[in-house]
Amino acid sequence: MEGTKGVPLSSIVKEFKLEVLAQSSQFDQTQIHVTSINRPGLQLMGFYEYFNPERMQIIGKMEFAYLSTIDEETRTQRLDALMSRHIPALIIARELPYFSEMLDLAKKYEVPLLRSKESTSNFISGLIAFLNLNLAP
Repeated sequence: MEGTKGVPLSSIVKEFKLEVLAQSSQFDQTQIHVTSINRPGLQLMGFYEYFNPERMQIIGKMEFAYLSTIDEETRTQRLDALMSRHIPALIIARELPYFSEMLDLAKKYEVPLLRSKESTSNFISGLIAFLNLNLAP
């Protein structure tokens, strides 16, 4: 996506007062280039057809509930499959707790792990509006 307009991830963190749980060595240089986001429910089930790794990934109550129902080994495998695609960030909504595997894998793959206090839908709609405004031609 070189040469296209981007929004610094750090400005998103500041704008939405996100808690930084883990950050990559390239955190200050990370740019978001797409206005779409993704809730990775299907990916956590192993479905990656049409998956766009450029989108920020949002874990809400439903994804968290699913992750809570599977054993640690399976959860680690599913999260590894997601983060190994080098997504720009994984954001946990609703100030939900994170699994230790999330933190370990975020560090392993240098994926920023962030957390919002907002509800999933409020956070997503605010983020999309922010990205649309800042990525407009």
